[in-house]
Amino acid sequence: MAKRILIADDSVTIQKAFAMVFGGQDVTLLTARSVEEARNSFLFAVPLPGVVFIAAPAYSALLGGEDIATGDALSAVLTGLTATAAIAACLALGSGLLLAMANGLSYDLYFKSLVVIAPTERRVFIARACLLVVASLAASAAFTRPVTMLVLAGTAFSLAASGLLPALLLGVWWKRANGQGALAGMIAGLVVCIYYMVAPRYFPYAFYETSSAFSNATELQAAAYRSLRQTYYLADAQTRGAVLTLWEIKVRAIANWWGVSGMLAGVFGVPVGLVVMTAVSLFTTAPSKDVQSFVEDLRKAQPA
Repeated sequence: MAKRILIADDSVTIQKAFAMVFGGQDVTLLTARSVEEARNSFLFAVPLPGVVFIAAPAYSALLGGEDIATGDALSAVLTGLTATAAIAACLALGSGLLLAMANGLSYDLYFKSLVVIAPTERRVFIARACLLVVASLAASAAFTRPVTMLVLAGTAFSLAASGLLPALLLGVWWKRANGQGALAGMIAGLVVCIYYMVAPRYFPYAFYETSSAFSNATELQAAAYRSLRQTYYLADAQTRGAVLTLWEIKVRAIANWWGVSGMLAGVFGVPVGLVVMTAVSLFTTAPSKDVQSFVEDLRKAQPA
């Protein structure tokens, strides 16, 4: 009996990627019949995990109504739910990236550039081999530096979101967006994102001095910073090094905007990119009627 896989996406590229992965197997791919159907299925699916976590405290009734405490059975259940959701998200994201990279290597590089007459069986084999190679390299790097890999993953997503999300979002959902606005928004988002990643790490003193109003520093932390700054400039050569070390520790803890980590700089880059793209698009020439009509067609539900 053939296995059936439902894909809530009518993208031809996604269908090709799945077809290459399951090539040669008795698998039937079922896709959404229209763009509207795919969007509706996504909108209905997203709230379900939220309902589970919002209703989690009600599970205490199963344990006799006891208060939630660290180490009890309910805490274990909630921790398990959170861990399961996180692992599922990571697996879904990782599998999507692996499929994209394997498809790019096997189809774009191997089939389109090297062997244009390769049979389907060989292309499927190359795609699977590329998938194994990329997964092995990623796993090896993750095991070698697990903490660094998490930081790099967050940094990569922040950079990608700051540079691409404004153009993708407004380019599809706003007909007035144009090329000049998209370019300006991408540059502005990337500049803000990179600045927030680099400045607090390598120039913490200057960063805090110029944007202390946005820091999450308490009055006690701010007072300690000012005291150490004064002590450093008044200290002699022998004690200045020790004061500088303590001063650096204090300033790195408060060199931020509202306590946001550097790897999440996309929180600031994306809004800046959206605002800049909107402003530049409004003050420059509007796209032609043909382009606006094309954008409208992108949003219309069409039969698959």
